This record gives sequence, structure tokens and C-alpha cells, in this order.
Amino acid sequence: MSKDRLVEIDLIKGVLIFLVVVGHVTPKDIGLDWFSNLRSFIYGFHMPVFMMVSGYLFFLSGKHSLASDQVFNYFRKIADRLLVPFFFVGILVVFGKYFSAFFLKVDDPVTNVFTGALRMFVQTSESPVQSIWYLFVLFFCCVITAVFFKKNPWLLFLFSAVLVFFPDWDIFYFDKFKRYYVFFLIGGFVHLYRNWFFRRLYLGCLFLFAFFVSSVAFFGDDFRFIPMGVFGGFAFFCLNGFYKAQSLCFVEGLGKKSMAVYLLNTIAIGVVKGMVLKFYPETSSEILLFVLVVSGILIPLLLSFIVERFSVFLIFRKYLA
Repeated sequence: MSKDRLVEIDLIKGVLIFLVVVGHVTPKDIGLDWFSNLRSFIYGFHMPVFMMVSGYLFFLSGKHSLASDQVFNYFRKIADRLLVPFFFVGILVVFGKYFSAFFLKVDDPVTNVFTGALRMFVQTSESPVQSIWYLFVLFFCCVITAVFFKKNPWLLFLFSAVLVFFPDWDIFYFDKFKRYYVFFLIGGFVHLYRNWFFRRLYLGCLFLFAFFVSSVAFFGDDFRFIPMGVFGGFAFFCLNGFYKAQSLCFVEGLGKKSMAVYLLNTIAIGVVKGMVLKFYPETSSEILLFVLVVSGILIPLLLSFIVERFSVFLIFRKYLA
């Protein structure tokens, strides 16, 4: 894949991780109706599109066509890449919520450390680390695709489409996996037929129109994420590339650091929100929203910079890259 195409993927990731941070700000703390509607709109498509991008990159790396003797080694590497930070940040959040609740206002506080840690894997609808479920689910998306795609790709795609309508089993974030696995595979097919998608202005405009129509037509529907995710993802891929690179360098940089922002943004938002509400309770909703979104982006970027700068944090570098 050319350098320009990789830049375009980073731009998509930059936009999406910004939307993730906005979505992690709790509406009840803001008290603005327009923000609640905006957040609902964002949740209609941003994670499906993120999964499409993840699937695209998975297929780009060639992991969908691994030889049988390469699969186990890949499992080990992807577990290290995704599950290790999930466990580490998850435990950090559990303990952080438990102890900080004694001093600050905490969303979904942890009253028992053992129960909180257990909820990371069972009864995950009550998990204290809902904000990083993507890592756990992405691991299974990668593993299942690496094993079964070569055997029968279209049967696997049919399975993923039917999976959307399965019950929401409350274990191992199955409710998220069954919703989003199909988008992971769609992203893979976008890569396989990428020349049909990248820099297609008219096709992108058509998908964008369909995206906005579906956002209105299916508003409030439990399955609106399907048309919004598909059309929104296709629009992102088709329209990406019609830009001036210099004017979007921050978005590209944000995309390159999307892992660090994803892992750390809710911690940053939670700490800053607790401090603001404790020491400056009269802060207006608009200012609080601005401060939380900026904190959710800049604090993870700063921590990522520190980790890269000082060798003492060498062990953490690969997990924030």
C-alpha cells in the first residue's frame, strides 16, 4: 500500500478517535440536549466504521491468509498487542475507580475490587471498563478471521451477518462482538476491492447521502447502526484523499496515536471531570464539555510523548503505538 493510502487511513482513524473521545463524555454531566442528540448520532456509526478500518488493516497485513504453521505465532502476538493492554488498563481503571470514589465524583463507581475485575469478563454489560471493550472484541475478530477466512470467506461473512441478530449474551462482550464483527469483514472486503473505493468522489457523495438519510429514517431504531455504519464507512473510504495534507496534519497525527488516545482518554476525562466538579462546581456546561474533550485528547498524547521520550517506559511503548 502506498504512503498516501496509509496517510488516508490515519486521517480516518484521526476523525474516528476524536468522535470516540466526544462519545465518552457522559451527557448527564453536561446537561445539554443538543449534545445528547449529537452523542446518539455519533454512536450510530463511529464504532462500526472503526471496525471496518480495523478489518481493512488486518487484511492489508495479510493475516487473513496465514499458513497453518503461522497461526499460533500470530495468536501469541495479537494477544500481546490487544489483551495485555486490556488487562493492564482494565485493572488500573478498577482500582482507580474504587479509590478515587472516596475523593471525587466517579461515573459507575466500583464498590468491590474483586467484583469489578470479574465484571471485565462476565456480566460485561456492567463492566467498569466498557470504554475499552474494543480491544477484547478485536482480538476475537482477528483470531476467528485468521482461522476461518481461508476455508470459506463467504460462509464466514454470512455467519457474521446472521450473528447480528443473536441474543445479547452477557459474557466476554459478546453483545459487542455480534454487532460489529460483520463490519470487520466488510472492511476486509474493502481492502480486497480497494480500487473501487478510494478517491471515488461521486460514489462517496452517494454513500454520504445514504448515510444521512439512514440516520434520519432509522433514528431511535436498534439496528440503525447497520445502514449508518455501512454507508458511513464506505463514504469515509471513498471521499478520503480529497484534502490538503498540510491542513489536516493534526488529524493524521491523532490517527497515528489512536491507540494511546483510546486506552487513556476515559481515565483522563474521569480525573479531570472529578476535579472540575469538586473544585469548580459552577462551571458552565459548554466549558465543561470543551475541557473534557480537550483533556481526553491532549493528556493521552502527552503521556504517549513521555513514554516515547524516556527509556524507563520502554516496556509500554509498543502498547501505545
